[in-house]
Amino acid sequence: MVRISVWRSCIAVLALTLSSTVAALERGRQLLITEQAVADSVLSTVENALWASDGSIAEKPVYIVYSTECGWSKRLYEQSRQLGDKLQLRWIPVAARGADTVVAERSGASVAAAFAGQFGSAPDKALAKRGVDYNYAVMNSLSFQFKPYYNDSSFAFPTLIYQTADGVKVISGNPPSIDVLQQEVLTQPGKAGLQPAAVELTAEPVVVHKSPRLSAYVNLNSTSAKVFAAPDLRAPQLDLLAQGFEMPATGIVANSPWIEVAPWGNRGPKAYIQDELTARLALLSFQVKRSSGNLVADKPLQIRSHPDLSAPVLDTLEKGYQLTKSGVVELNGKIWDEIILYTDGTKGYVAR
Repeated sequence: MVRISVWRSCIAVLALTLSSTVAALERGRQLLITEQAVADSVLSTVENALWASDGSIAEKPVYIVYSTECGWSKRLYEQSRQLGDKLQLRWIPVAARGADTVVAERSGASVAAAFAGQFGSAPDKALAKRGVDYNYAVMNSLSFQFKPYYNDSSFAFPTLIYQTADGVKVISGNPPSIDVLQQEVLTQPGKAGLQPAAVELTAEPVVVHKSPRLSAYVNLNSTSAKVFAAPDLRAPQLDLLAQGFEMPATGIVANSPWIEVAPWGNRGPKAYIQDELTARLALLSFQVKRSSGNLVADKPLQIRSHPDLSAPVLDTLEKGYQLTKSGVVELNGKIWDEIILYTDGTKGYVAR
């Protein structure tokens, strides 16, 4: 259940999502999310972002997704000075100059400096960039999670998210009164010492092994595949890839069941899908001896995606039908015929 109201808005920026239609919580809106699973997911997304703490009362956190150069975000910061030590604001920078320093230092002083136009330099630029990219994914993840309630075209800076006694509150834009935060934020002692997962998830670059046979990830599972911003279930979820749909793939994350995909193209941010079988098959090493002629089925034959009995079945060649052979594979004591399955050149494998 979600209750909705409308208040004054702030600057908005387009949020890039995986879907063809951009979805976000339109500026000027409020949501009160009472459905527990959704509320937990939204709260987990911001809790695990690279936020900077501002204020000593960590038992009453308010998460703020913002831009360091947004005028409305700066106004919220200035207004929040009157709160004193009644809350802890946890600022999540996603764009603009100074964001790298804020994610590197994660302090109230770094937030204040960025709003004052004092843009320092992060000591480890690559690490800071990974942090800012992660926070940008947090914004896109929130857009994805708000999609069932609104299919809007922008994401407002600042957006505030916090726990109330009735559910998780989302304010897209500046609140009508700064006092509303003090009145509504629920005291949560267990959140005082929270360490965001993003600290661990961005500590090192993702190591990816290339696979010459994996140009695209095809979801051959019976359910939709979850797409994450990092190869970890704690990372922000960006979208769902429906059964039978595909996405450009760039490789396999080292020593893991994660596929790296490129939904925005090779130059854009990467995303990750957990699929242990596909990851193993993508790294399967085998040689194809060229062959020609036709494979004629004397009984129904299963056509698999790889020369492996655990590989997904792409189709069945019914008795009496035939397909063109392109090669033969000998692997683990078994012989497979490689056939041309579709007119686009897709290969399949049939065990002899």
